Amino acid sequence: MITKDNSYIFFDAAGTLIYTDPPVFEVYSRIGEEFGISLSPDIISSRFSNAFKEHFRPENSTGYKSSEALEKERWEQVVTDVFLPKEGQCKELFNTLWQYFSKPEHWGVYEDTKDLLYRLHEQNFNIGIASNFDSRLINICKMHFPLIHESNIFYSSDIGYAKPDIRFFQHIIKELNNDKYDFIMIGDDEINDIQAAKKVGWQAIHRDDIRILFEKFKL
Repeated sequence: MITKDNSYIFFDAAGTLIYTDPPVFEVYSRIGEEFGISLSPDIISSRFSNAFKEHFRPENSTGYKSSEALEKERWEQVVTDVFLPKEGQCKELFNTLWQYFSKPEHWGVYEDTKDLLYRLHEQNFNIGIASNFDSRLINICKMHFPLIHESNIFYSSDIGYAKPDIRFFQHIIKELNNDKYDFIMIGDDEINDIQAAKKVGWQAIHRDDIRILFEKFKL
């Protein structure tokens, strides 16, 4: 039986707790204009989707390996494919976007999961964040989720592997003592959050079904 004393409830970050505000495609369009590259959000959306799939797909040589350097390299490749900048222009454009999305004020918070997180904290449940992200996540969470201790924020570039690699979840289990806790994962991605968590014996709930937890724990 899962109780607040023997459970650990983890939330994915982007798409579950937080979202870019304004939307990423609007930001790319505006900042691109500052560098003399005029692209509509619709064009950016199409290029971004294709570039993200290309550079973050597991068939790449790095697989699900992650690090700060790898994440920055992948995102710089995405930016290059979206804007097709002139030689020597990409580095500054990329750095501007990287820094923009490092600022907590450029991220919004979903009220439903924020409410759930707050209620779980009020009832002394163990809560944390488990995300495919980089070190920028720490400052974002410090502003938006001060109730979550930094030691309970796990992200791929620090762990060395990204979801859905089971080593991502195994790292968390090892850090938190797998003999003590039952784990629950809440996320928006069926493969990365739901199926992957279940492979290591965690319970997993899609963020659209979080009413299940309200009912389960009488929140």
